[in-house]
Amino acid sequence: MKKILFTLLSIIAFVAMTNAQSMKVYQDGQLKAIYYVSKDDKVEFSDDFPFPENNNMVNGHEFVDLGLSVKWATCNVGAKKPEEAGGYYAWGETHEHRNADGSYNMYILSSYNGSYFYAGDEGYQYISKDGKMTYIGKEISGQREYDVATLTMGNNWRMPTYEEIQELLNNTTSIWTNNYKGSGIAGRIYTSTKRGYTNASIFFPAAGYRNINTPSGYNSEGKYWSGTLCDIANYDKAPNRAYTLSFDSKNAQEPIFYYPERFFGCSIRPVFIGSNSQ
Repeated sequence: MKKILFTLLSIIAFVAMTNAQSMKVYQDGQLKAIYYVSKDDKVEFSDDFPFPENNNMVNGHEFVDLGLSVKWATCNVGAKKPEEAGGYYAWGETHEHRNADGSYNMYILSSYNGSYFYAGDEGYQYISKDGKMTYIGKEISGQREYDVATLTMGNNWRMPTYEEIQELLNNTTSIWTNNYKGSGIAGRIYTSTKRGYTNASIFFPAAGYRNINTPSGYNSEGKYWSGTLCDIANYDKAPNRAYTLSFDSKNAQEPIFYYPERFFGCSIRPVFIGSNSQ
């Protein structure tokens, strides 16, 4: 159980009417709260007190409120701690499993160069499922059949959209760390710039990714799926791809959008769209 160290400092003021004293509470060397107590109040120190309920915990999953339109989960899908990589999923895949050739099961290897979708203006909105081409659309965020966050965490959790990732980038500052909280894990810390939320931050580990059956980039880069199909004009492979939030150790100052082919195994950082009481 995590201990909170209370340091009772010397009396800094007396209030004649209430006989009040000032008590400062520190946690990990940082001032967390100031209380004004009277001579009749009591302070107890114990390892047996239960911690109050975490209002940022829903269905066993914690989120951070950065003052944005959605709240961001503190961990990747499949992870128990912020620094853990969690699972690697192809876009639209809800299970971590592969075909015999190493590809993720929802995609068809249709050519030597690794194009997993057949051509056509609307063809890229389909996936291979049970031997048939099944319509999936341009946005899978919140679709339980294709969104592993919604499937495993509950209806108010889902993959972020392109717009929500862009909102995150536009309203945070980002720094690269090689050793998040002494864990030895590298990644990015995003801190809110929204008024009233500047003390709120979130960590994305550099979990790497999987290309077919080859893991790459662990502890040096990260790729996080959005639920949004890529539609960049004048880019011939765009319909075969989906948007991610991507970063690496070389490009440590500015997160970028990158659009890998959808058979890549990437991380997923969910967002929460409900209320704290749910």
